[in-house]
Amino acid sequence: MKDTDYKVKGSDVSNSFKNTLRHNDGLIFQQLEFTVTGLCNRSCSFCPRTDPKIFKSTKTFLDLEMLEENFSLLAKYDYSGRLSYAGFGEPFTHPNFDKILEISRKILPKSVIDIITNADLLKTKLGKRVLANKHFNRLLISAYDGIEQVKQLEKDYSDLIQKGKMVIRKRFLYEGDELDLFSSRTGLVDYGNKSESKTNPCFYPFYNIFVDSNGDVIACCHDWGKKKIFGNVYKDSILDIWFSKEYRIFRKLMFQKPREIEPCNNCDVDGTLYGSEAFSDWKEKKW
Repeated sequence: MKDTDYKVKGSDVSNSFKNTLRHNDGLIFQQLEFTVTGLCNRSCSFCPRTDPKIFKSTKTFLDLEMLEENFSLLAKYDYSGRLSYAGFGEPFTHPNFDKILEISRKILPKSVIDIITNADLLKTKLGKRVLANKHFNRLLISAYDGIEQVKQLEKDYSDLIQKGKMVIRKRFLYEGDELDLFSSRTGLVDYGNKSESKTNPCFYPFYNIFVDSNGDVIACCHDWGKKKIFGNVYKDSILDIWFSKEYRIFRKLMFQKPREIEPCNNCDVDGTLYGSEAFSDWKEKKW
């Protein structure tokens, strides 16, 4: 069982590569992922949250002012990339999530805004405001509870589904499928272990940037151990971090010694579904 929405996300990344203006220092990321909150209302068996010794939930929330400042910076480059709200937490546990979406759409009108959620909180007051305001392109629903949950979601949100504003992604075994959607979270949980994926170059550092709920910019959404931190958006702008010497060295090592650097050496994610254009672009740079 594999996701079918990756082709749409890949198209978003490719469109941003073509349409976002270039910075003097090089290519700007085409995908910006946020963990807007360190909280989640679930504890799933495949998630590092099941063991607090590995991953601790934190009552941290990204600040509206910081986001507005960085969005305004990206607006100068006509940013048209993908904004993804999910990361390590459930975005609807952020009390001001509707306002985050509002400023995202206002400042970056050409961006593609995706929300990844378990859908548990869609019928809360906050959830209803988000649905009513429609400051998003897609709600990507991670359905964990079986086919009955899927049927109920399809019934409750048929209009959004028909308009392409909601995509329900089955996150459970059914009809004899093998569940191959979950990674090992860079070795933190016993899932995946696809050794053949560990030696190829990964495109993430070339097109994607990931901001944690405390402002840290880390390697990617699979680095649940948070072993590689490039900076913090409360101290430096997101573009200063993206073009920093440390980030450049990391990309260079990904070219020279793919999957030998931490945390990539323990990752079983292929990392080449999209971002090939950015990977090739960075490869031509004089380091």
